[in-house]
Amino acid sequence: MALPLSIESQFRRLDKFLSDLKLATADGNQHDIAVVTGDICNACVLLLDKSMNAIWEVYAETGKSKPNIYFPLRCESPEKLMNKLTQYQMPKLHEKAPRLFALLESIQPYLGCSWSSQLSKLSSIRHESFPETEHRKAVVGVGIGRGQNLYIDSLTIDSFGKIDFKGIATNSLTGKEEPVNFSPVEEIIFILKENGEEPYHFCRKLISHVRYVCSQVYFQVATQKRNMKN
Repeated sequence: MALPLSIESQFRRLDKFLSDLKLATADGNQHDIAVVTGDICNACVLLLDKSMNAIWEVYAETGKSKPNIYFPLRCESPEKLMNKLTQYQMPKLHEKAPRLFALLESIQPYLGCSWSSQLSKLSSIRHESFPETEHRKAVVGVGIGRGQNLYIDSLTIDSFGKIDFKGIATNSLTGKEEPVNFSPVEEIIFILKENGEEPYHFCRKLISHVRYVCSQVYFQVATQKRNMKN
């Protein structure tokens, strides 16, 4: 089943944010990286909150006024998840919709899921600041033959990264034969202080996780609505 048009539109907006983040990363613009990462995290939380409200509309045991409904992201035990659902007027969701309950439970930290709690932490600072990044040097490759002229007979790299070079290396200035030069190629990258991940890759995975959760929620909610009509 397709997502509601309004939700699909928000995912298209997230794709635009992701493209902006990729450009900011390529430009090395630390301020823009922080701002766009914050925008992505906040938009993902909003999408999850909307999906939780969709669950409430079908499964809530109403009678009192509707509480503020937020997607549970950082429940550290099964009891805390059950308490949260009770607070949201859905104490028997595990009985009425076991697949939905299993979905909610699968992304809790007590079952080892990390992206949801990282998302919660990164979005919780939205009223105060943007996600913080730091510079790090990373080895992104190996330079071969810097300052040399090379005649390569064969060059192989095995699965352990061991390089086997057969050929001749001569100094580009003196012309004398010498051992081939191998040197690491370093690059400055930006890392989220919160989780030690590169912002673009984290956000790309995050959007994929959130899309999966929302797709599952809206599919199961729509199925239940059809069943209620029949």
